[in-house]
Amino acid sequence: MEQHPSPTKVNDKKPF
Repeated sequence: MEQHPSPTKVNDKKPF
């Protein structure tokens, strides 16, 4: 849990 967004949160945009 750093500065980069989690895949669960960015799931709506792009799954990192």
